[in-house]
Amino acid sequence: MKPVLVAGAGQSAKIAAEEVVNQGGKAVRLVLPDELPELECLHGILLDLQGTQGNFTAVVETSSGVENIEAGAAILAVDEISKETAGIFTSLSSVEDVSGTIVMLLDAKKPSRSAHITAVQKAIAVRKKHADSKVYIITPEVRTFGQDELEYCEAQKLGIIFVQAEEIVFKHGELRVVDSPSGRVLHIQPDIVISDEEQVVKNGPYWSKAFSIALYEDGHFRLGNVSRGPATSIRNGVFLCGTASRALLPREMDTSARAAATRAVTAAHNPLPLNAASVDAEKCAGCLTCVRSCLFQAPRINEEGKSEIREDLCQGCGLCVNLCPVSAISLKGSQRADLNKTLDDILRCHDD
Repeated sequence: MKPVLVAGAGQSAKIAAEEVVNQGGKAVRLVLPDELPELECLHGILLDLQGTQGNFTAVVETSSGVENIEAGAAILAVDEISKETAGIFTSLSSVEDVSGTIVMLLDAKKPSRSAHITAVQKAIAVRKKHADSKVYIITPEVRTFGQDELEYCEAQKLGIIFVQAEEIVFKHGELRVVDSPSGRVLHIQPDIVISDEEQVVKNGPYWSKAFSIALYEDGHFRLGNVSRGPATSIRNGVFLCGTASRALLPREMDTSARAAATRAVTAAHNPLPLNAASVDAEKCAGCLTCVRSCLFQAPRINEEGKSEIREDLCQGCGLCVNLCPVSAISLKGSQRADLNKTLDDILRCHDD
């Protein structure tokens, strides 16, 4: 069996690589040149991932030159990191021993999924240690779920004040907050303001280009259709874990990494045949319709101004075939004659 390529320097990548080995496979862990000085990692820049499930070739630029690494499957295990922001706020993760009037302001556009739970837990710890402290948690919505709601109840019993904020303005050392349910305006003069941290996928655009996996608008990698099962990306044989594809709680990241490893080991044993669309250059008008519509980044315009489809990226979905205004693209099994034959077969079976 060919090895599984595991890309990423975070905890998810480490767990995924270990699980691949535990299941009898071999893992090649790829990190960027400035990440992790550990000897067992391959330090380099992924220039391209060519091929399909069972027969990938990773083109990697290392300090010694460009290497081609064979792989049966790949795991993209890139975790989110906190976005560096300037200002007076103190990071939620760096709070140790605070007292007085404390405001925990949870209004990041893309917070860590565990930020609200951590805030509630820290608020409880502060109140227990400093009973005279006044603690506010101000947020558009408190996101604690399941068993974590018990912590929310305990926080309320300890007198922690939750404010569902409609408008938040911090100026001259004072917070002006509009409470959404009542419309009441609160004026708070905090001794310390603690903010949650906006999360971003580390080097998301680079990994997106290297793996040919498009990003959602929020910067996460596109997941595969639910019919493909868990941990899948939109590219066959490439699996996602960690917080690269969606926000996860810390306890969920371990499960995500092990699931991706399990799927990758299985995929490496099962190569997939190519079923790619092709372009009739004489008909092609170079209109870019296929380029704009393909989620898998398979079509591109060549030097002659004609569309070409990269076979190893094409997933055979047939979208470009249907959208091409001049019918220059064909795909085995998706032509009108093929569809009519399939429909006739279905109706014949029904009649029988």
